[in-house]
Amino acid sequence: MKRLLGAVWAVCVAAGAVAAPTDKPPFFLVSGEQGQAWLLGSVHVGQPDFYPFAEVIEQAFAESSVLALEADTNDPQLPRKLQPYLFAKQPLPAPLAGKLSRYCQSRAMQCDPSLAPWILSSQLLMAEMASSGFHSDQGVEHYFSSRLGSKSLWELEGMALQLRVFDGLSADTQHAMLEGAMEPMEVDELIQAWRSGDQATLARLTYDDMAQEPEAWQALMINRNQGMTQTLVDWLRQDDRLFVVVGAGHLVGEQSIPALLQQQGLTVTDCWQRACVAVD
Repeated sequence: MKRLLGAVWAVCVAAGAVAAPTDKPPFFLVSGEQGQAWLLGSVHVGQPDFYPFAEVIEQAFAESSVLALEADTNDPQLPRKLQPYLFAKQPLPAPLAGKLSRYCQSRAMQCDPSLAPWILSSQLLMAEMASSGFHSDQGVEHYFSSRLGSKSLWELEGMALQLRVFDGLSADTQHAMLEGAMEPMEVDELIQAWRSGDQATLARLTYDDMAQEPEAWQALMINRNQGMTQTLVDWLRQDDRLFVVVGAGHLVGEQSIPALLQQQGLTVTDCWQRACVAVD
């Protein structure tokens, strides 16, 4: 699972890419019993020149009444919610602790080895992305939430659930994630796939490494996709027009959210393959 963290965070939790009006990130229209939802595959860090998106995406957001995110990272209760999950349940193995120390020293970073390995993993990755000019306050979620206006803000999962998912990973899986975070990230092909709308390549790059780790695959992708799908099905029983921003890795592949929605009988349209027109 050498590149697991890179794959997960690049298209499910964090990544860097230049989204321009000609780019085609995963984008779908879903029609439910009463409501409709646009699904945009996101990256969670960015740069100012990522924006604006293509007109079809910007127009869909303008016409929506609800912005839905995986979780509201601006939740003022987040520090309190995070507290129970901050620290490791057992010390890092000596070889891994040594590798972490050397890695952080080489980058003049302050790293606390007592933190949970998955938290350390995310810190290392975000620091690496920041050093390359990509920042969370310029990510896709922030881009849309900063323009919320009169729209309602809903959560597909919420931070509490996401924290429980990562905290529930075994020590071996978390250690593998930390190992992966210290390996060079090879994101060029993945980012190009995201920009160009090459969903087959995006799915392959997202899942190839993760699928080799059954626990990570099940917890971080399968279970979450199923949970978010059911939430969307419930929401679409209401007469609302939703704009949903979710990690791009959740929107591609045979077990993706769009595929699961179709299995439940909902109409899902790829907006790059056919015109997406919401019904009034």
